[in-house]
Amino acid sequence: EYITPSRVADLMLDLVKPKPSDKIYDPCFGFGGLLVGAARRTGAMDSSSTANSSIQRASIFGIEIGPAQYAIGLCRLLLSDVPAHGLVYDDALDGPFPDEHPAEGFDCILMVPPWGRWSGGSESQFLQHVMSRLRPGGRAVVATSEGTLYRPGLDQRVRKALLSEFNVEAVIALPRGAFVPYTSIPGSLVLFSRSEPQATVCFATVSSAAWEAAAPEERGDDRVRTSSALTRAAIAGAVIGSVIPVMGTVVGGVIGGIAALLGSGSRKCPTDVGVPGIETWKVSVRELAQRRHELIAKKSGSDVLESEMERLVAACATLRIERLQSVAEVYTGVPYDRSVSTEHRSAPDTAAGLIRVGDVTDNEVRAPSLFFTGNANAQTLDKALLRFSDVVVTMSGTVGKVGVITDDATSVGALATKGMAVIRTRAGIRPQFVAALLRSPTYQNWLSGHARGLAIQHLSIRVLRTLRIPVPPEDIQNAILLELAGPGVDTLAVLLRLLSGTAHPVTAWLETPHAARLGAGASDDQGGLGTLAAIGAELQSTVMPAGFEADDSNTADRSSSAWLAIVRKAAGALQDILSIPRGSGRLAVLEFAAARFHEAIRVLDPLDEALSSQRLRSVTEAMAKLAEQEVHNMQRTVHLKVDVSPTEVATGVATEVGLRVTNTSAVPLLHVRVTAEHS
Repeated sequence: EYITPSRVADLMLDLVKPKPSDKIYDPCFGFGGLLVGAARRTGAMDSSSTANSSIQRASIFGIEIGPAQYAIGLCRLLLSDVPAHGLVYDDALDGPFPDEHPAEGFDCILMVPPWGRWSGGSESQFLQHVMSRLRPGGRAVVATSEGTLYRPGLDQRVRKALLSEFNVEAVIALPRGAFVPYTSIPGSLVLFSRSEPQATVCFATVSSAAWEAAAPEERGDDRVRTSSALTRAAIAGAVIGSVIPVMGTVVGGVIGGIAALLGSGSRKCPTDVGVPGIETWKVSVRELAQRRHELIAKKSGSDVLESEMERLVAACATLRIERLQSVAEVYTGVPYDRSVSTEHRSAPDTAAGLIRVGDVTDNEVRAPSLFFTGNANAQTLDKALLRFSDVVVTMSGTVGKVGVITDDATSVGALATKGMAVIRTRAGIRPQFVAALLRSPTYQNWLSGHARGLAIQHLSIRVLRTLRIPVPPEDIQNAILLELAGPGVDTLAVLLRLLSGTAHPVTAWLETPHAARLGAGASDDQGGLGTLAAIGAELQSTVMPAGFEADDSNTADRSSSAWLAIVRKAAGALQDILSIPRGSGRLAVLEFAAARFHEAIRVLDPLDEALSSQRLRSVTEAMAKLAEQEVHNMQRTVHLKVDVSPTEVATGVATEVGLRVTNTSAVPLLHVRVTAEHS
């Protein structure tokens, strides 16, 4: 049977923070874990309470349809000395409103609805039920599967109502396995209140490493248990902006840092919570509406793109920033099925080749292997036929592959299919420049971030038309295309350099693929260690060329030179990090690199508004995070091997026993304490 894991239950309680005066409700309470936890936190289980006893002891309500679950949940609350007159054996979705429940609704609702094969597709119905039972000012946290957060139909209508009628404060994506062993389906927590809707929603993701750190230990001293509670509280504090009491006191460390960052009682969404493995960001409700009100925790890329546009305009005030539909005709390809297509080019009724999503590779468009045979209006067909220099972008399945139609006879005159967009540029902007922009990491993040769906994604043509792009003079476009002969160069970084006139070697390094991806907030296929090794090799080879003299009057040049001198201290060791065995040696290199990256950040004046300094700061912060995450990954698991000699002793005879403790972990340990107990 399904039981809410203790870590999930504790985090939900940390988020919704039930109070003694609250009327608390769970519409599918199962074995009663959430209600028992809420009763414990509000003092409803404290029989010594006097003045508020009648209020506290009458605050727990719930409904359960399963007879066995209802009986067990009822017994748990009764054994915890909580009156159970508010628990009802019924169906929360179809049954009448219980007489025992307050007609005005509830102050605090916690719910983990049935998932997967248990749900019968009723998750959104349960969410509607919670929305209807929440009183004005009330708070709710609901655990839900990913499907409910992006599926169309009823799920979408419920999400739309939630965003337009309630204040959705946060959506926290938990790692796969957070609900194991009861289900392996990835889940998220949705925190909302019945109050004035806000313009933005805070999203957060929790990595597997951070989630493991929040695990309560079965054994161990108070420091271990406090550490796990701190991590769990950090997740809650990151989105609700408050200090969480742990073990009866307000603890410092991680929570103190978050409290200082957020401010007591505020509900903000910091870009950096200072906790490895926890990321937070904000998305506007308007942007979510463009994605059919999806509540999947994925970065849209809009913030990074807008920052890049601001930097470009700061470098050249006359630079035009236009929506794609203003500088090009943007339309979708033609629909087709087997009845209007053939694999035989020589068929007598063949009208044109069909360019499909799979025909677009990294930088080219392959010849079509399928051909259109359907009847179409000649004028419509002529407009849809691909022309030389048309840009095609995949919109379904794998979103964001970009190709340019060359003068190859097999592509010119073909038709793009429905899963693709065609961009036909107007005078003043070169199609190859548009394609280069769309291939850059910043735009790739934007395209994938604005796509709907999870396993199979789809980008709306209406959304693509609103994409903002820079339109520099054609001579600069030509200069950029000449520099983009090498693979993976960041078009926006090259444009920024050309507009600002900066020629410092560090600025050139910022245009490399790894630096560009880090600056755009994109992940790297090489993984953390592989990325650090590649960055180390690049920085080790980044030197001041002979005869180059930095302009001492230029703050950006001066800061970049000081930055390079610091990070190159770590670069030599990082480039060989993959050859260092997992252990104390690798750990020392990673810690040294993280320290040098933070030192390099400090030499970049936070008040320096130079474009290269701003970009360099964001990339260095990402590098420091990578190194710290790898340190955290190495330190999170500890293994001790204990050997006893002899393994058997005679009873009643004094015997010397040897205990050999071996550290089989990847890192050294301090303050290890071993105690022996008589059995």
